[in-house]
Amino acid sequence: MTPAWALAFGFGTAVICYQFVQLKVKMGYDDTLDVFGIHGIAGIFGALLVGLAATDVGGWAQLMVQAKSVLIAITLSGSITAVLVWLIGRSIGFRTSEEYEQVGFDHSQHGEVGYGLTHL
Repeated sequence: MTPAWALAFGFGTAVICYQFVQLKVKMGYDDTLDVFGIHGIAGIFGALLVGLAATDVGGWAQLMVQAKSVLIAITLSGSITAVLVWLIGRSIGFRTSEEYEQVGFDHSQHGEVGYGLTHL
């Protein structure tokens, strides 16, 4: 990949990731650290575009290879995540009590006092 393509990818990825983070706010889904909006989208975007810009084998044929790879990765990770979500939901659950959330996990879950601001 040439430096010009790398700059274009960097700029394009920044714009697209920002848009996905904004979409999260509009759709209201829970992604506290914007992991999918930043890492997931940047990874997908980069994997697809490298198929077009690779200096040795780049082109539309390579883009299709990259697209198939991205779909396989999404399917595999999505399936495994769905199983894990189901197992956790059926066993220990995802949420703690609202009281523990308000007090903070340092104190309520770990017996520590983070920053000395609140106590039970």
